[in-house]
Amino acid sequence: MRHGILAFVGVLTLICLAVGDEPKRLDDQVADETDEGRVERVLLEQDRTDLDIEIEKLQVKLEQLAKQKRRAEESGAKHELAVLRETITYTERRIDKLQAERRRRSGEPDESSQHIEHIRIAAKHLEAAGMHGQAKDLLEKAQAMERGVGREIDDLRREFEELQSENRKLQRKVDLLEQEFNEFRERPVFRFTR
Repeated sequence: MRHGILAFVGVLTLICLAVGDEPKRLDDQVADETDEGRVERVLLEQDRTDLDIEIEKLQVKLEQLAKQKRRAEESGAKHELAVLRETITYTERRIDKLQAERRRRSGEPDESSQHIEHIRIAAKHLEAAGMHGQAKDLLEKAQAMERGVGREIDDLRREFEELQSENRKLQRKVDLLEQEFNEFRERPVFRFTR
């Protein structure tokens, strides 16, 4: 197994050399690893999903927004500060939603799904115990909950699309404010002396 991993790392090294990255870190890290689990962890880190990348980009953006917010607070730019606060709030919500989506894709069941599954299991137990009417009632309850979850998902999808649209608008405003701020900063300062 180790030979196959080292061969894979060798291929990664060649790819890194072709694109100009520094491959030594990964190669050294894998060569020094003795525990098979740690080797897999290193390789899995290289296999990130689009959601992981998007979340990472948003977290970097959030850090930048926080810095801009501090500068706006220091300069007393109230309008820019309000826009930045809204953008930060939206970005945090977007990160939360993407993290929830990542958990969903990874197979981690949400609380609603777990609750519905528990109800189904309880209904099977009731059926096995000969309590057919109560089992039927529980199954109907589980089905109603599934329909409700489906509606919630549709509602969340619509909300997400609206938030994406709002984010694009806010991003355009932030870009415009940043452009105006940079233009203002580049203007020469005139001092009047008496």
